Amino acid sequence: MFLGACGGVFQKFRSERGLWMLSALFAAMTGVILACFVLGTCGDIARHHIFDDGLSLQIEVALAMLVFFYQFLFLLKITRQNWAISKRGRRTELRIIA
Repeated sequence: MFLGACGGVFQKFRSERGLWMLSALFAAMTGVILACFVLGTCGDIARHHIFDDGLSLQIEVALAMLVFFYQFLFLLKITRQNWAISKRGRRTELRIIA
């Protein structure tokens, strides 16, 4: 559900200002989830538990980490681009007022 929420909310990130705050929050949440995945997997590898469960679990864990990593990169891209749009919009408004 979280992946769908991230994809559905940011459809107009190139035109709608202010979405960078929500994407930064989602990026922080995704970063924490990704860090937990990586630390847990590294701990299992160190204890040799992941090799006992078979190849299918190893592939599943690797794919899950890959999806969260690409989602994290996507959210960082949205944050950076939308923040630049919001910043440009504020400068334009200040010039009109002043």
